[in-house]
Formats: sequence, structure tokens, C-alpha cells
Amino acid sequence: MIRNDRERSQTQEERERMARALEDYAGGSRKVIGDEETRLYYEEGVSRREAELSEYQRLKSGGVSRISGEGPNGLGTIITKARIARGMTLADLGAALEMPLQQVQRYESENWRRASLWRLQRVADVLALRVAVEARLGDAESEETLKLSSEELREHSNTVGMQGQGHRRTGDAHRA
Repeated sequence: MIRNDRERSQTQEERERMARALEDYAGGSRKVIGDEETRLYYEEGVSRREAELSEYQRLKSGGVSRISGEGPNGLGTIITKARIARGMTLADLGAALEMPLQQVQRYESENWRRASLWRLQRVADVLALRVAVEARLGDAESEETLKLSSEELREHSNTVGMQGQGHRRTGDAHRA
């Protein structure tokens, strides 16, 4: 996934390099591409990069209103895409969250996996992102689902945050 304009430029350059190699192959010059398997690799690479560029452009244009994600990186992907769709840089998001840019970069590079529920809810608020969590049991026969809304997540997040207040880490107690 392309996360910023620098990555967009790099992806465009990679796409152009691979497309030139394919053109050389089609023109009979096998100096760049040696066999059919390699040609397929380049074709798939061009196609994948075109899809990434198209997705990034759709996000940047603001034409996206619904973002979904699945698997362990799903929520992080949603947050990153929402940031792009809102026209925010990592620096903008960091300023809105009152966090150092480096911390926001770290969270995004890790797909927000290490962020607390409270932090994720704060990010969703800043991005004006309504989040619904849906979980399916892999062995369940029923299609019945239980969804949590943004409000329920916020309520849980606030409860967890309040429970954590007043507790000090063991190392902090020794410094006091």
C-alpha cells in the first residue's frame, strides 16, 4: 500500500521500469527479460503497481467514503487509508493527536498494532472515522453477528483508561 507522495513516486518509477522491460521483451530484445516466467513476473508487477497507484489516487481525491480491512493488519490499513482520504500527512495527524511525528510514524509502520484501544479511538475521532468491529467465529454455522459501534468502543476505551489511572509502573515507584 502506498502511504505518501514519496512512495507514490517510487511506485511510479518501478512501474515505468518494469513496463520498459516488457516493451523491450515484446520488441524482441531479450537482454532484460530472459524467459516466460520472468515476463509474467514483470506483467504482474506492473499490474500490481497500477492498482496501488489507482487506489492511492482515489484516496487522495477524497472520493472514498467506506474503507474496509480484514486480518491482523485490517484496522491499521483502515486508519492509514482514512488519513490519506482526509488529506492528512503523518505530521498533520501527529499535531492533531499532540504526539511527536516519530511516534505516529512508528505506529503506522507497525499498522497501529501496538497502539492502545484508547489511542486507536483517539485516532478515529481525529479522522472523523466511524468504526464498527465485527468478529466471526470460524466454526460458527450461524450468520448472526455482534457488532460494536464507535460509541461502544469509546465507552470501553474510556472505562479502560480510567481503570489505568492511578496505577504506577513498578519502575516508577522506585524513582519516587
